[in-house]
Amino acid sequence: MPNAQTHLAAACDLIDAISRASAVPWLVQGDAQSAFLLGSISPDVRIVSGHPREETHFFTIPPSDSQRAEDRMLRIWPNLQAAQNHGGVRAAFVAGYMCHLAMDQVWVNVIVMPRLFSEEHLWGVKHPNWRLYSILMTYLEYRAEARLPADRLDLLARAMPDHWLPFVEDRYLLEWRDYVVEMIRTDGARRTSEQFAQSNDLSGADLEAIVLSDQRMAADVFPVVSLEDLTAFEVESARRSYEVVLGYLTAA
Repeated sequence: MPNAQTHLAAACDLIDAISRASAVPWLVQGDAQSAFLLGSISPDVRIVSGHPREETHFFTIPPSDSQRAEDRMLRIWPNLQAAQNHGGVRAAFVAGYMCHLAMDQVWVNVIVMPRLFSEEHLWGVKHPNWRLYSILMTYLEYRAEARLPADRLDLLARAMPDHWLPFVEDRYLLEWRDYVVEMIRTDGARRTSEQFAQSNDLSGADLEAIVLSDQRMAADVFPVVSLEDLTAFEVESARRSYEVVLGYLTAA
């Protein structure tokens, strides 16, 4: 799944698009924007909380049905419905959370299932496409890092959850917030490359040599997952996220 900087950069792009459209003007205010940014990384809080992936992402891989993850979340946890959180920082947080779910589900539908998934192999470091997946995750992080505004990281660091999720304690959200902020402030994309490199018996420099080279990407990755595939993922992810977030925040 896309990593923290990829989600944050997409969330920033979405905030800017909503602002340009003069829709939900309160979302660009400090506290609301901070909450939205925290929401956009919070499904991955399971890394520190220990939750099973399905309990924070609300869909399986491979997908068991066509239901959208955000709709399943609202059905399971009706107190997150827009009508109960209208106009507040919790609504902004939930909208950001839904933005993350939308991106991850688009990633699965556009990239994972048609390009990487195999019924014959369990997913993990021994999967034949794990190296390719590791390269893609690092590649997306470097692209996101280049366009992530520094001031938005400061806004993320100020987010203060207050019982925003019924299924994750605030202490875990705070721990995850601090981990992500610290990681990005200390060469986030490089740290991502080092983490993925270790699981592929590579050095961080070896993996970076691939993701930072157009020639290596063209040889090692794009024959399987093309630039057109990645563009399709980004376009559909942005479209669906905008639709989901605007729909949630403007619901009566």
